[in-house]
Amino acid sequence: MHDINFFQQYLPKPKKKDYGMLLMLILLLLVVCAIAYFEYDYYMKSTALKTHIKEVEAKNKDPETLKQLEIIDRKNQIHMSLDQTLGKLSIVDSYMNLKKTVYAGLLTDISDSVPEKCYISDISIENDTVNITGFADSYESVAQFQHQLRELDKLQYVFSPNMAEQNANYAFTLAVLMKVEVDYEEDK
Repeated sequence: MHDINFFQQYLPKPKKKDYGMLLMLILLLLVVCAIAYFEYDYYMKSTALKTHIKEVEAKNKDPETLKQLEIIDRKNQIHMSLDQTLGKLSIVDSYMNLKKTVYAGLLTDISDSVPEKCYISDISIENDTVNITGFADSYESVAQFQHQLRELDKLQYVFSPNMAEQNANYAFTLAVLMKVEVDYEEDK
C-alpha cells in the first residue's frame, strides 16, 4: 500500500535538471576551439610561406644564381634563333623538293621530245637555264628537237648557240630557259 504523507504537499518539489544550457555552452566551446585551431593553422602556414618567400628571394639575389639565370637566358635566345633558322631551312627544303619535282618532270618532257635520230649526251641545269648537248644525223633532226622543246609549257626560250658537223653527224648545244611561275596571293 501506499503511504500517505500529509505533509508532502508542503515539501518543496525537486527541480528537474536542465541540460540544454550545458549543451549549448559545450557546443559554443567546440565552435570557438575549431575557429581557434583554423586560425592557428592559417597563421602557421602563412608564416612558413613568408619564410619560404624570403629564402627564394635571397637565393634569387645570390650571384651564382644570377649567373645561372644569365646562362639560361642566353641559351633561350640561342634556342629561339635556331628555331627561326629551322623554320627558314624548312621553307628552303620544301622549295628544293619542289624544284627537284619540277626538274624530274622537265627531264621526262625533254627526253620524250627527242626525235628518233637525235641523241643527248649531256643535260645540265643551272638556276633556270637547261643546257643540252648531243648529236644528230641531220640539221632537220636538231630543228625538230628545238621545235618540240618550244612546244613544252615549262620552257620559255630555246636557243642553239653551237652546232657543228663532226664525222657525218651534227654536234649541237641547246640553251633552254625555263618559265618562272610566280603566284601572287592577295591577303584576305
